[in-house]
Amino acid sequence: MGRYLSPNAKLISEIDLKRVDLSQGDAMSLPTIGDLVFVDQGFAGPEGRDMYIVYCQNPDGSIRWTADLSEDELEPLGAG
Repeated sequence: MGRYLSPNAKLISEIDLKRVDLSQGDAMSLPTIGDLVFVDQGFAGPEGRDMYIVYCQNPDGSIRWTADLSEDELEPLGAG
């Protein structure tokens, strides 16, 4: 389904692996700075921080990893 969409953000910082879910991914790829991701859903995190559920895909469209990321860990694509 998401393989026909374009990623809408880039991971710009290392993230705590406690917020990464590899059970829905290939369980072998960890998030890397520069990964292009899809921002799926927003929610209020600890202390009211803006957080997002994001996922990263493999070239074939399968899920590589999912994670809960804060706004400051992402750079929107196509902005500016």
